[in-house]
Formats: sequence, C-alpha cells, structure tokens
Amino acid sequence: MVRRVAVAPAIRTWATTPRNNRHVGAQVAICAPILPTSQPAIRTARTAFNSATAEVRTHSEAYSLPHRCLKAMLEEMGINTSAHLERSLTPSQTFSQHADWWEKNIQPMHQPSSRNSSHYILKKHLRPRFGPMLMDFITQEFVQEWIAELQSEGKLKPRSIKNFWKVLRLVQGKPRVKDWSIRLPKNPRKEQRWFTPEEIQKIIDGAWGQYKCLFQLAWATGMRSGELFGLKIEDLDLENAIVHICRSAWQHLEVTPKSDAGYRDVDIEDATVKMLKDHLGERKAGLVFPSRNGTPLANRNVNVDALRVICKRLKIQNGGLHAIRHGKISLLQVMGVPGDLIMKWVGHTSLKVTSVYTHFSDQFRKETVAKLVPSSQLQQP
Repeated sequence: MVRRVAVAPAIRTWATTPRNNRHVGAQVAICAPILPTSQPAIRTARTAFNSATAEVRTHSEAYSLPHRCLKAMLEEMGINTSAHLERSLTPSQTFSQHADWWEKNIQPMHQPSSRNSSHYILKKHLRPRFGPMLMDFITQEFVQEWIAELQSEGKLKPRSIKNFWKVLRLVQGKPRVKDWSIRLPKNPRKEQRWFTPEEIQKIIDGAWGQYKCLFQLAWATGMRSGELFGLKIEDLDLENAIVHICRSAWQHLEVTPKSDAGYRDVDIEDATVKMLKDHLGERKAGLVFPSRNGTPLANRNVNVDALRVICKRLKIQNGGLHAIRHGKISLLQVMGVPGDLIMKWVGHTSLKVTSVYTHFSDQFRKETVAKLVPSSQLQQP
C-alpha cells in the first residue's frame, strides 16, 4: 500500500515493502508551499510513484524510491529553483498595484501625448481586465488569448489592439515580457494621404490669414504639426534662412520635440523667408503662429477649421498637416536629395522610417520607366 501526504513546506511520502509489511517513510523540505496550479504535476508524480512501488523488493529500495519520485515531481513543478524561491519570498503585487507605481514613477517620463493615451488605455481597457490579477499569473498565453478575444469581437481596429499591447508591455516591464512572442492582428494595407506639389500650391493660394504662411512653412520644411505650433520667433534665423527646431506643442502647451532627432536645423528657400518676414512684421518675440488667446494652435484649429474647408472648396481629397509632411518627403526623394540630409531635415532616426513617408505618383513611375534603356538595346557580353 502507498499513501502520500502533502504538507507545506514539506512533502512526506510512505511506501510499504512486500517483505515485512513495514512502512518506510521520508520527508523532504522544499523551498516554498505547493501552489494550487501544481496539482497536475502532483497527480503525475503520484501515478509514477504508485507504478514504481510495484517493483519494490528490498528495504533500501523502498526507502530511496520516495526520494527519487519526489525529486522528479519537484523538478517538473519548478519548485526547487532559485527563481521560485525569490518569487515566494517577494510579496506578490496585483496588476493594479503595479500600474499605480508605473503611472507615478515611469509614465511622467513620457511625452504628454503619450501620457494621455496610456492613462486612457489603462483606465478603460487594462485595469478592468487585469486589475485584480497577480503579476505572476499574467502569462504570455493569457495575454495572447485576450488579444484573440479582442480581435474576434470585431469592435476594435488592429491598430487599437496593438496600442493596448504596447501599453501593457510598458507597464509589465522588459524583464517580464522579453521572451514573449505575441501575435498581433495585421493592419489593412492603406496608403497614407499625401499632397502633391500641385495640390499644396492650390492650398496655399486658397488659405487666409496666418494659415497661408503656416502651410508655406510646413511645405518648405516638412515640420511636424506640433513643431509648427510651438515655433517661436527667436527660433528663426531669417538672415541665414534657417529654422531652428528645439520645441513642440501639444494641447496648447509647450513640450520638447518628439525625439532627440527632432532637435535640428532646417534650411528654407528665399520665397519662404520673404513670406515669414511679411507675416511677422515688427514682432520680435512670441509664437510665430499664435491662437487668438496667444497660446499654441491645436490640430483641430488647422485640420478642421482651415484645411478641411480649403480642400472642400478646391474639390480635392481631404488631408491634414501630416499629409503635407508626407508630400514634402516624397518630393525630396523624387528630386534625389541624399537620404541622410532628408533624415536631418525632417527629424527621422533612420532611412527605414523615411521610406514609410515616401510616395510616388503614377506619372513619376511612368516617366521613370520611359527613361530606362530598353532591354533590346543593352550590349550583349
């Protein structure tokens, strides 16, 4: 007969020898109590032990067998490891507790726009799902099932689901998720709207007030919208035709540029210099493009109140300031400007990012093909 008793933090195992019908027992201490999730491993070890005791014939075998079976069971459960001991000695945190710490100590280091979106995602989506769970129980499999569930519901776009995972990964930290392999839904392939040189010239001609100069500068530099809104007169070196970009704006507040590459100098042509001088007049300080209240503009002021109206009047496809940036980078690529110079002017960190902003018109592709030497004219070796 075999009987087995589990007591934390030790497991006592007994075996009865066929020869003298005596109980032989052993007790082995373990690093931490058995977790409820280890029951499958316990059942596996119990089956192996019961099967093995049928072959026991000597007192020494009966005494060593419980140790061997218990050792195999503990190895399968992963209990007698330094990692398990460390987890056992460290108080477990719930996701909500760790998220509170993250929002207090890590989130303030991010850009205001990122802080705003991550706080919303945490409050609306992550805390309701993971809040009461212990951090150790948030596994790769559990997260993958959650992502698959979000996709199957069909209420969220793939980009939103990717943003949820991005924030969850940031909150958990690299040590917890560095070895994870999460499959995310793919975004449907759709080309970003970009303005052609002909379209942007019509937009500039159809603009009014300071929007005319703003669109001209946006096209001349490829600046991000926040960089345009935060630009100050002291950032302009009109004598040398250079714009020093060292700040940005978000929700009427001045912030730093998007990245270290965002700090840069951009050269502009004479026509833009003249338009800026006419726009500034006698002003020597302050924002180049202030709102009525003297604060930085916001995207809605420009994209909705101005660009959308102008595009509708001109009967061209609607687009925002980002479409101007895409169009400018595309033009620089078509003109053969060195990639490193384009990166410097637009504040990109790699040519791979610049390629995402590059678009070619049908006319340009056909003209390029027409310039190629026909294969029939190639010299044969």
